[in-house]
Amino acid sequence: MPPYLQHVLYSLAITSISIHYLWHKRESEEQRRHYTTRIGLLEDTVKQLRVGERVSETDLDMLRKLAMEPGSFSAAARGVEPEDEIGWREMLLGRKTDNGNAKAASEKWDEIDLEKLRKELQAAS
Repeated sequence: MPPYLQHVLYSLAITSISIHYLWHKRESEEQRRHYTTRIGLLEDTVKQLRVGERVSETDLDMLRKLAMEPGSFSAAARGVEPEDEIGWREMLLGRKTDNGNAKAASEKWDEIDLEKLRKELQAAS
């Protein structure tokens, strides 16, 4: 066994931990900014409604878009809740995904869409 293998493994572990930590830190900052913006817009809308002003359609569209999660790279889009704890193994190897549940959920939604389509076709004919 080469004498430098131990140092290479330590370097890889430290680099992996620091990259994961940085990634989670940036993600939490993105979520914090998103929720702060969401709260600010909702407070402005509440003030307008309390005064009796009409809320414009563009403001409503912006609120609808804001109701969605920040993006496909966000934790919520991957199924990670903010209060989830991250262990050392997960920091080094990453989070395991459960493809079985995702497949079952996808099939369930496909069945629901198919049933809606059948009802629409029956109503149309």
